Amino acid sequence: MNAQMQTITPESLREYFLSVLREVTIDPSGDGATGKLDQLRMLLPVMPLTTSECSTCLDRVLNANRLISHGKPGAARYQLRMLQRSFRNEKTNLPSRRNHHHAKTNWV
Repeated sequence: MNAQMQTITPESLREYFLSVLREVTIDPSGDGATGKLDQLRMLLPVMPLTTSECSTCLDRVLNANRLISHGKPGAARYQLRMLQRSFRNEKTNLPSRRNHHHAKTNWV
């Protein structure tokens, strides 16, 4: 078997996390949303975050999951957007409703 091994870097892990986060934020009540939130939950402990940052992000994911299960996709989307803001820096093109001149958090 000639399987090619792919190196996982902190940046590739971050990009994958953000792509899953973008997908679930677009439609938090859609098919597969719970599975995507589970992926995010499992990825957070291996992300290059401090314990405090990881805990805050995990709370947002769990809150979004709970809100979806209670039929509140708008509130879940808010939690996911707040999670996106935690990961925003100059390299990411995440949508924002706020003015781009505000200070940005650079957690990852």
